[in-house]
Amino acid sequence: MSIVAIITGYSSGLGYSISEELLKRGWTIVGVARQRKPENLQKAYPGKVYHIAGSVFDDDTANNAFAEATKHGGARLVVNCAGEGCFGDVGSYSASDVMKAIEGNLAGLIVFSDRAISHMQDGGGNIVNIMSTAAKKHRISESVYTAVKWGAKAYTRTIRDAVKSKKLDIRVFEVYPCGMKTPFWSSATRPVSDGLAFPETEPIARAIVEAVLANESSYQQELTFERS
Repeated sequence: MSIVAIITGYSSGLGYSISEELLKRGWTIVGVARQRKPENLQKAYPGKVYHIAGSVFDDDTANNAFAEATKHGGARLVVNCAGEGCFGDVGSYSASDVMKAIEGNLAGLIVFSDRAISHMQDGGGNIVNIMSTAAKKHRISESVYTAVKWGAKAYTRTIRDAVKSKKLDIRVFEVYPCGMKTPFWSSATRPVSDGLAFPETEPIARAIVEAVLANESSYQQELTFERS
């Protein structure tokens, strides 16, 4: 039985590349995406990719993902990679814009991280929260996006302290990638870029996977990727 990872936002971009890196290493992937199913991954790795459709900010989606992982031995890795782009000048946001940003970038990450801690209490594992360099900077055209990413950073650091206090065998990683060449930009609200000049996802995905899978007595809790 192979090792299982749950990856949200696995159908494209960095989530897709992380899934592919793990599949190359023999892992089984339970992938979560709102609609699109990456059928080429399923064809390339038959019996290794299981698709869960739904919003990450939904108990049923989380329940279905962890139930599927349990069928294959239980998730030892949860990667929160789903995200929602929402940009614009201050004074230009609707309540709907704000809620989409919160649900896609913060609330869903909390739901899956919290469920992961419950799932991994006995067997241990890793939680990897993919955020953005926006969680380290103030950008006037990204006020809402920045706010939810800073919230995700605060939550991630808090749960790391919590699992340590409980002496659970769970490692919590915070990852801050720069903008990448992905479909994220084409689906964003008022995107600040088309992403075409940004780096590809594969080298970043490889570095994340290698850091997480390293068997060491200490680990790199925080990974940041800047454009050169």
